[in-house]
Amino acid sequence: QLQSDARSPGAGLRETARRAASLARPLAPGERIDLDRADVTEITRLPRIGPVLAQRIVAWRSDHGPFGSLARLDSVSGVGPRLLDALRPWVTFSGIPPSAP
Repeated sequence: QLQSDARSPGAGLRETARRAASLARPLAPGERIDLDRADVTEITRLPRIGPVLAQRIVAWRSDHGPFGSLARLDSVSGVGPRLLDALRPWVTFSGIPPSAP
């Protein structure tokens, strides 16, 4: 009788498949993505956000610190007023943006 070990290749593959399935599904009503912490894969679950824009969002955050609000997201190239309106129900922000000097 074979027993599955948590370190077996099958266990890692099952975990990868589980994570991929959860990230591929659309957001449920009321579910939000924290743009101050989410990685590129999580951000692509948002409506109208593809991998290139998700990467720009993460890169901007790495260079400038947390967004803290929807207003600072407008600083990312490719994000404008219409996209901000589309994202409003789906995003949250846990960080505090750095104060201006």
